[in-house]
Amino acid sequence: MYSAKMKDDFVQGDVFTDITASDEGKTQANIPGLFISASLKIELAVIISHDCDSTKRNAGKRPYIVFSMLEPVSPQRLEFLKKDVGISKLGDLNELDISKVTAANLFYFEPLPDPFHFDYVVDFDKTFSVNRKRIEIKNKIAQLDSVAKEKFTNKLVLNFGRP
Repeated sequence: MYSAKMKDDFVQGDVFTDITASDEGKTQANIPGLFISASLKIELAVIISHDCDSTKRNAGKRPYIVFSMLEPVSPQRLEFLKKDVGISKLGDLNELDISKVTAANLFYFEPLPDPFHFDYVVDFDKTFSVNRKRIEIKNKIAQLDSVAKEKFTNKLVLNFGRP
């Protein structure tokens, strides 16, 4: 599922650790003159932005990269997925089956390098954007291989393009 050699760039399906997202007090609420500052620290996340939006060569045109959180799969969630979605194993989430729209927002990630040795799912419904200046390439811990990346991209299309 993961590529043996990682590119020194930001591409769709890359897994990052220790991401800090902050609007630096520039978000305006619906009340004139009121500004809200928020900061978010994410342990694990995966890039869902398309490659042409996230690569370094487009950094000036696209200052933000969109991520989704990776969540460990608890035994309770696994049982729910087996009953509700009808999967027999987590890897079944990565197969494209339009008849199972309830799983269109989920993609399975195999255990990552230590200390992230759990089964994970990415939930495309839980997205956030981060200014690329706040992301360090040294925090990239995994990159999908070509087969997994194609499934990941197709699953994104199914999720965001569904009726």
